[in-house]
Amino acid sequence: MELIQIDRKTKNIGQLEIGKFSKPSKMPCFSWSISAKKCKTGSRLARIVGSVCHHCYALKHAYNWPSTVNAMERRLKAYDSKKFVANFVLALQGERFFRWFDSGDVQHLRMLEDIVEIANQTPNVAHWLPTKEAGFVRAYLKKHGAFPSNLTVRISAYFVDQLEHSQLTGNGSVVLSEIKPGSLPSGTVFCNAPNQNGKCLDCRACWNKGIPTIAYLEH
Repeated sequence: MELIQIDRKTKNIGQLEIGKFSKPSKMPCFSWSISAKKCKTGSRLARIVGSVCHHCYALKHAYNWPSTVNAMERRLKAYDSKKFVANFVLALQGERFFRWFDSGDVQHLRMLEDIVEIANQTPNVAHWLPTKEAGFVRAYLKKHGAFPSNLTVRISAYFVDQLEHSQLTGNGSVVLSEIKPGSLPSGTVFCNAPNQNGKCLDCRACWNKGIPTIAYLEH
């Protein structure tokens, strides 16, 4: 494994300047979250019964704690910094995996372009971006072409038990009310977190571009 030199001081400064990472208990890595109330598509879906956002986990429990709400607001405010990309790259020193948005979603094309630039500047980090913002993804692909090899962009299906997702990136996800092996196309991987105390453990399927579809149990 390649040894990576880490400057702890600049890494810590980078984290402070981007509003600090979030650390979801399920994840094997850090994330960067903003309020799910800021989701462009998700906030509309949250009002629709049967959508994957109607019972959004990121609108409940710990995500409503004042400390969490304040942290998410701090991150979104930090995004406006002209040095956001540079600071994010510093903060990712030594990381192997990263998830974008354990809460919230891409806000506009420029944010998606910045995420791609961060991925380009951190080739040793595997980035996973789950999103419902297919419009921003389509606009990026039209303007720039393919995403970097270390950035897996998974476009989510909008409704529970909807068995198809956008094929814009070749990677996506669906949410099921119950797991039924054999009910989805070949190559689909079922998230095993419910059988692992709600944790990824050693699974990294979501970051794997070779897996076209991840199926999650509704929660």
